Amino acid sequence: MEKMISREAALALLRQYNQEPFHIRHALTVEAVMRWFANDLGYGKEADFWAMCGLLHDIDFEKWPEQHCVKAPELLRPAGVGEEMIHAICSHGHKICTDVAPEKEMEKVLFACDELTGLIGAAALMRPSKSTTDMELSSVKKKFKDKKFAAGCSREVIKDGAELLGWELDTLIQKTLTAMQQSEAGIREELAALLGGDWAVSRPLVEKGWAPNARQIGLSGRTVRPKLIITCGISGAIQFAACMNQSEHIIAINTDPEAPIFNVAHIAMVGDLYQIVPRMIQKLKEERA
Repeated sequence: MEKMISREAALALLRQYNQEPFHIRHALTVEAVMRWFANDLGYGKEADFWAMCGLLHDIDFEKWPEQHCVKAPELLRPAGVGEEMIHAICSHGHKICTDVAPEKEMEKVLFACDELTGLIGAAALMRPSKSTTDMELSSVKKKFKDKKFAAGCSREVIKDGAELLGWELDTLIQKTLTAMQQSEAGIREELAALLGGDWAVSRPLVEKGWAPNARQIGLSGRTVRPKLIITCGISGAIQFAACMNQSEHIIAINTDPEAPIFNVAHIAMVGDLYQIVPRMIQKLKEERA
């Protein structure tokens, strides 16, 4: 495995050529999904490499969409990105905008899940929760069949990706959905640890078996009154809000400016948790370094 640049350097490189919030979010999503796949498929020791390929895979798309995966090497090499990673990044555009073919399993996963994360993310934004955590495979499949929905996400590329991996389409969709769901929860847990606190969940994650009932906030779970609570992507249904609205300081993060959680929040942050929380984590790490 070749030597890599640091994640901080990779993130700075990404932001140098990408300013649109959607593109930053997509990069962070694919980074998290690729890390999940590395661990799930037995490549845990290479997880950082898989993740960085996901983070930088669309490095050239915002400014040079007509040269996607062709311009990328010119941007990556001067920054110290190695040839193995450059090949992997360029290969996700195979038969779309480049002749570089995905060869290794990691490259095939990147090719397969790139478009799919966009489709699942778009479907999540249509839900009241604005989150993947309460989504089911059937919901994604319904959107997949609707060619007018997220039309920019190529269904043919997704199908080709599944075939390239030797997986059933449902397997690819379910794995990618699970990766996005668990990654969404993971960044919240990291933030809690840095703040010296603990994490909790809303009812959907308990119902999926990802957390015990003891960690659920809500009428069927627990009531909490901490000095600080940060809700990430929580819509703020009354069953949840009633059990945390006496907290001393409430910071709420949600993409929907009309989310009910803002009615009880002391600080409302309208934005994408995939952009806001990683920045909070990075800032906390810098201050403690």
